[in-house]
Amino acid sequence: MVRPHADDLGIDPSVDRAIFRAFELGALGGASVLVTGPSFAQAAQEAHALGLPVWLHLALVDADPVSPACEIPSLVGVNGRFPRSFVSVAASGLAGRLNAQDLRQIGRAHV
Repeated sequence: MVRPHADDLGIDPSVDRAIFRAFELGALGGASVLVTGPSFAQAAQEAHALGLPVWLHLALVDADPVSPACEIPSLVGVNGRFPRSFVSVAASGLAGRLNAQDLRQIGRAHV
């Protein structure tokens, strides 16, 4: 049996409730959790209480980073935020402007 995986747990309480309900009904096998999401803290507690398996949703677009901007300069704009679109991130990567150490830092900070 295939059970889908939900995306963006922690992005909004209404999305979180839908994910939890689908898991309780047996329709989901797990969800990715968005650490930068506004409802992350509550969603993480609820997921733990329900036994919902979660994976990390690495956020690199249109969010405030979980690391200080000075620690990840190749990933943020002058405003200290991630770019507004993934196209910007992809273009920076293709142009060789993304620093691998910055990416590792974000990964560690998300965990």
